[in-house]
Amino acid sequence: MITMDDWAKAGNWENATKGKEYPIQISEQVYDEFMGSVPPIEMGKDRAAFISVPLPVQSYFLCGEARTHINNKPVYDCFVKAFDTKYFYIGCLARNPKFG
Repeated sequence: MITMDDWAKAGNWENATKGKEYPIQISEQVYDEFMGSVPPIEMGKDRAAFISVPLPVQSYFLCGEARTHINNKPVYDCFVKAFDTKYFYIGCLARNPKFG
């Protein structure tokens, strides 16, 4: 699990997640920090993209700033809540077309 202390020791989010396999469990504080830093560009309860994620995703959000661009389209860090009390980082996703 990545905690706020782990993130601080790593120096940045890329270093904190480097070499880890998705989904990466994170603390609730890390989840809240990402959600509160920039308003999410997308959030909700379900999404077809999660069919391949080995978690019972209950809610998710995409960070409000793009992490990078793939094929000239922005992709965003994606965080999910599952199992009622656990939080995960699942990597980057493009914005869901149904949200515009």
